[in-house]
Amino acid sequence: MPNPVRVGQISADDHSAWDGGGWPPDQGHRWKPTKTAHRMQLLAGSYLLLAGLFELVLATLSHDFVRQSTLAVVERQNRG
Repeated sequence: MPNPVRVGQISADDHSAWDGGGWPPDQGHRWKPTKTAHRMQLLAGSYLLLAGLFELVLATLSHDFVRQSTLAVVERQNRG
């Protein structure tokens, strides 16, 4: 004897679910971003872009200081 079908059980072809009286096709679930979600995505993207640009500027401005500090440390180690 086959197993009874339960409400919510997915069909063998994964295209429908038993609702207690039939096998209506699965409509699927699509997420649609809201205006707020879109704004948050733009804000996050803008922040990451600005943070990247700030990192480049900071690395460029600190290049000489880092180079001089590294050379000073190497020189001190060589004098021992």
